[in-house]
Amino acid sequence: MSLFFKYLIKTNIIFLLSPLIIYAQYPPDAALFPLDVKSHNMGNGFYVNNIATTCLPEQYTPDNFPNLNMAESGQRACCADDGSTFAGTGIYTLLVGGKRGSPIFSRGHGWRADGADIYGYEWWPSQNDWDTVWVVEKGDTGSMPYYPDFVGFAQQNFVTHYGDYYMNHPEQQGQLRMDVIQTSHAWGLIGYSNWLVYDYYLIPRAPLTDVWVGIYNMGGIGSGSNIGQDDVLSFDFEDKIGFTHDPIGNDDDYSNNGDRYDHPRAFKIYPPEGYSEDELEWTMDHGQYLNHIDVDMYNFMSSGNQSQPGIDPRGISSIWMAVGSFDLNPGDTLKFRLITLQGTSEDDVRESLQRFDEFAAAGYPLPSPPPAPKLRALPGDNKVTLQWSPIAGEENVEEWQDPVRLDYGIVDQPFEGYRLYKSSISEKGPWTLLGTYDIPGNAFGYNFGLEREYVDVGLLNNIEYYYAIASFSKPDQVSGYESLSSSNYSITVIPGTEAQSDVGTIAVVPNPYRGDEYYQNFNPAWEKPSGGLSLNNVNNNYEATWLEQDRRIQFINVPSPSRIVIYTLSGDVVRTLTHNDDQKGYLDWNLTSNVGQTIASGIYLFTAESQTTGNIQVGKFVVVK
Repeated sequence: MSLFFKYLIKTNIIFLLSPLIIYAQYPPDAALFPLDVKSHNMGNGFYVNNIATTCLPEQYTPDNFPNLNMAESGQRACCADDGSTFAGTGIYTLLVGGKRGSPIFSRGHGWRADGADIYGYEWWPSQNDWDTVWVVEKGDTGSMPYYPDFVGFAQQNFVTHYGDYYMNHPEQQGQLRMDVIQTSHAWGLIGYSNWLVYDYYLIPRAPLTDVWVGIYNMGGIGSGSNIGQDDVLSFDFEDKIGFTHDPIGNDDDYSNNGDRYDHPRAFKIYPPEGYSEDELEWTMDHGQYLNHIDVDMYNFMSSGNQSQPGIDPRGISSIWMAVGSFDLNPGDTLKFRLITLQGTSEDDVRESLQRFDEFAAAGYPLPSPPPAPKLRALPGDNKVTLQWSPIAGEENVEEWQDPVRLDYGIVDQPFEGYRLYKSSISEKGPWTLLGTYDIPGNAFGYNFGLEREYVDVGLLNNIEYYYAIASFSKPDQVSGYESLSSSNYSITVIPGTEAQSDVGTIAVVPNPYRGDEYYQNFNPAWEKPSGGLSLNNVNNNYEATWLEQDRRIQFINVPSPSRIVIYTLSGDVVRTLTHNDDQKGYLDWNLTSNVGQTIASGIYLFTAESQTTGNIQVGKFVVVK
């Protein structure tokens, strides 16, 4: 049993919605259903709804459909890489036929070619308020009750559900008793934007034999009326592709007022999972034939007829593609895929389709930025020297290659440059750009030249500074895909003098230490909250909380190795500190004792002993609380 039906049984859903009478063109109960229409707003997107078609339902007014969630707009046209116009995806509709004794056929289109009084939509969502079109971001897991483990793999993912048994349709002759989960996927990147992919999951609630699944495409490229009269339709029978052309010329020659789109629109059905193209039968034909007689529709769909359609004088320019047959039982799921795409020519469509197949087989990878280099720091007296040149045995990011780029093998060096940043707040920023360094003498960027070292001067000793570096790529020279920047490689650096050779110049800063300040407002540069964030950190939308253990004084001009012992005036040992770092001439203390207690106000003594020479220095400092 499928997960969706288990959910329905488990929840024992009861509907308590009051009916609303609408126009006769829809079944009387249509207003009870949460009809939803969304629009893919990237790539060559189009409408998606939960009644199994990509067109807008007729008379989709709030009065007719009070539960309707309407998309703001639908994108009917897109641009080709060469700047010319693509024709948009057109209208696609799911058709399914099968047998339970006699043929049963369910359609997702509103045509009433047989003169019926009711629109032909037979796929409808349930009356649950969640049965709408869901939006799932790339990498996110959806929360649809019928598909809770769906993970978005495209830049934009829609998920919806419908069945042919939820609506009491007066013209419906039979019900497959089937649920369908439909997902659609769009990408907005140049080179990836002329695909729109639909995945269909067919789930029967009762046994069916000789099932055929298909897609009806209504063309009519252009705008206005009768725009399909001059469209030329064709099939590639070998690769299972349907084409619609709006050939060069004037639509007025055919008494049409449509706009000119000279590039083909295409679609392809992939065989359901677990099947190959060769083991199945295919129907590819031209014809409207949308009536409410299940036997007629099933026979046409399962005919296996394959013929080139040519020009449709009715101006409809519609073509079909169907595949079968399958025997299905409750608990089975039949999954198949539809891809709609555009191109500058039929060959361009085939190349784009091959590129999509490779893209899908690889797991839908998008171009990636070059990795960030490792940033190294050499602290000095009031300065920091930063280096990011490659080290022998480590990856050289300037030699990085990305096989996913469409210019792979064409552009020798997709890497373009580095960006260096600085912050005095935290390793998460906010960042100030110190410099951009890119390859000179090409058509990209500023041509400043590559640098691999930077010296930051005029710094305060013994204060934390934060640096980050990122690398960025050239734009893809085939797809035009924009330059990408890596994530930051960040480090924390504290400038200062190196460890001294002996004691004698050790001092305590600040002295006196003012512990009576309200540090939530004071925000001293040498003290940081435990989380490593500065106070009033706007990047993280909260204020860091200070603890007593976050206070700090610093012993400077300290030799290494050495030991510092802190005493009260009465001679009691408060804390013992050790220093073993030749690169640092300072040592921090957080004003807590050896047992973790915060110290009281007063005068404190210290002894500092060099572990190398044995010399000892005595000093004192004051803490005011």
